[in-house]
Amino acid sequence: MERTFLIIIVFIGIGMAVLMSAINGTWRATSFSDYHDDAEIYNTTALLILEKHSFGEEGRGFVGAFRRSPGYPIFLAFSYALLGKTPFAAFFMQALILILSLFLLWSLAGIYFPYPYRLLPPLFLALSWFITLQVTIILPELFTLFLLLFFLWSLFQFFDSRRRGYLGGAGGALAWFILIKPVALYILPFILAIVIAREYARASFLQLGFTLGLLLVIPFMSIGAWTIRSVSLFHTWQIQSGSYVIAWKSLEAAASWRRVAASFVGGLVGDFTADRILPGYADNPDPHLYVKATFDHMRALGAQGLSEAKREAILYQEARERIIANPVKFLVAGITGLLRQNTPMNHRGEAITHARQNLAVLLVIRLIGYALLALILYGAFLHWRDWHTWGFVLIWFICYNLLYGFFTHNEARYMIPLWPLYFLLLTAALARIFSLYGKRLRTPLSQS
Repeated sequence: MERTFLIIIVFIGIGMAVLMSAINGTWRATSFSDYHDDAEIYNTTALLILEKHSFGEEGRGFVGAFRRSPGYPIFLAFSYALLGKTPFAAFFMQALILILSLFLLWSLAGIYFPYPYRLLPPLFLALSWFITLQVTIILPELFTLFLLLFFLWSLFQFFDSRRRGYLGGAGGALAWFILIKPVALYILPFILAIVIAREYARASFLQLGFTLGLLLVIPFMSIGAWTIRSVSLFHTWQIQSGSYVIAWKSLEAAASWRRVAASFVGGLVGDFTADRILPGYADNPDPHLYVKATFDHMRALGAQGLSEAKREAILYQEARERIIANPVKFLVAGITGLLRQNTPMNHRGEAITHARQNLAVLLVIRLIGYALLALILYGAFLHWRDWHTWGFVLIWFICYNLLYGFFTHNEARYMIPLWPLYFLLLTAALARIFSLYGKRLRTPLSQS
């Protein structure tokens, strides 16, 4: 019975992917010329890997090899090599990734919940239109979602079976994740701390060292190789450039209090509501206001003949100075970022702008979103002391949110890899509520 329901969930997920691609028209991207912005950069790099065995060292400027880490272009290049150089190759592989993610999430949910609750997280994932839409979009979020699930699944498989091959799988998934989202490097020490805490009681010092070595060997080798490349080509230890992100985040912190307040309201209840505080805000909301200024500044530095690594250093220094000079505004901007990345976007260019003239509709959508987030936070609260089982989920939930909220420009899609963990916490909350509600229903019956 359970396997039947799981197969139905898989069909729901694929059906949602097809439906959303039809609604948004992403399936019509049948040519590489249809790609723009980030998708174009990822795709161009993938083609360079296939055709020239290069990551773009030939001098494509700022948007070349240094700006983007290699993880997702390698996945695209593998897809094209396997199925042909066409967007449909990527679409097919990402559909397969979605299916595998549903099975992995179901398996992970089985660690935390009995039947039928363990079917809820994959069902939530299958019904999530903003996730299934990623099947036909050339962006790395769906693939990183899969890598995070595979990492956690492999770790728990090792803890259960003690088969050390699973550590290699976990390390490989973690390495690939970091080579797409380098921010995960800052989460690695916390992950290792939980592994050490779990293994300390059951393993000798030598065994513990061997376990950590197997887990870290692939990340050290792959990340180390890419870092050596960055040093040799760009004279920097960075995995990829990122100064432009913290640069415009710092500009948000250095803005006027009126602008900071409008940005906070925009994150809390929507950009068009903030427009009432600062007329015109909805057409140019944070962080978009600062994107052009940041890139214009970078081009000006480039025109001076400065190397990319030097430009990075200058932008980082300027960002640090702004943040140190405006700590309170930076804190408010960070909280705004947390809100912005976990709520529906509604500024110019987003589908939800159809409701621009109806603030009531926008607020209702927000309230639904906050109700969902409240349940997720309740699930986290229920298990915040159970670090033995829930530690990995909570660490990723907390650290990933804080890192993206405070130190990057904030887009809801950046949280997509985290949503399967959101669904685990949501299920924990619902299970507790259902349990309490069931007890209240049964008690009068038993007394009577």
